Amino acid sequence: METNVALVIEDSAAICIRLKEFLQKLGFSKIHIAKTGKEGIDIFKECISSEITPLVFLDYNLPDMEGLSIIEQILDIRPETKVILETSREKNDEKVKQVISYGAYSYLPKPFGLEEVQQIVGKIKNENDALRNFDNTMEIIHSFLKNNSKVSLAMITDSLGKTKSEVMPILQTFKKNGQIVESGTSKEVCCDKCGTIKVQQFFHCPSCYSINFKKDKVIEHYSCGNTSPARTYKNDKCPNCSVEIKVLGVDYKSIDNFYICNDCGDKFPELEWNFKCLSCNNKFDINSANWRESPNYKVISV
Repeated sequence: METNVALVIEDSAAICIRLKEFLQKLGFSKIHIAKTGKEGIDIFKECISSEITPLVFLDYNLPDMEGLSIIEQILDIRPETKVILETSREKNDEKVKQVISYGAYSYLPKPFGLEEVQQIVGKIKNENDALRNFDNTMEIIHSFLKNNSKVSLAMITDSLGKTKSEVMPILQTFKKNGQIVESGTSKEVCCDKCGTIKVQQFFHCPSCYSINFKKDKVIEHYSCGNTSPARTYKNDKCPNCSVEIKVLGVDYKSIDNFYICNDCGDKFPELEWNFKCLSCNNKFDINSANWRESPNYKVISV
């Protein structure tokens, strides 16, 4: 990640101005601003084509796309991207927890100040500096363990690109020094093609498998069978037959939390999900997934 380049995907002009000022104070030389999810993804693609991976600040609630959809598209293009989720929702909100669990690096509660932004940016810069400066396997593993309270052998080897023979002697040293303790066995989903556990769960359209979707409210008109977003019923008239809808439950029904694919236009009540391998880009479902067992370690003090 280029720590001096940022992308802010936010529809509030006031927050964009404020965040841009903060980032400039923190040394960012280039700050891209996007008001919609689509614009943000387009700018992100342009950055990647220029071999730049920006630090992304993502507003959870945007007018054209779900935060989950945006982060999945960004990570699909560049899995190692650091995405900071900014929202007024509580961190323990189920939707926020879901987005964080599927790839967001950190969480920035609104309203926020320079100090909160500085803490996140500082942590990322420290991690990047550490990765650049580490020159031996022990230092790399030591840093990895500092950021994890519990970790499996498979997670260490796959995340760091090390073999079991490289990692085990070092883990034994940490174990002897009382820095880690072995804690049972971990069983993790792994790619059915290359065997790595570096996999990510992703949601998609059931029809075309696109991850470019949004959540919307739709109306089903009983008379003609049309089902389309509520906003298409101008002046309460069906966009298909132009008949005015009057009585809820008699003329029509309203369906909240419906998903609409931005690529194929299909509408569906629930998303489907599969796994994507972050190493070989293979996509697979839970039925074809393999499982890897390896020792689990609890970090005491490193």
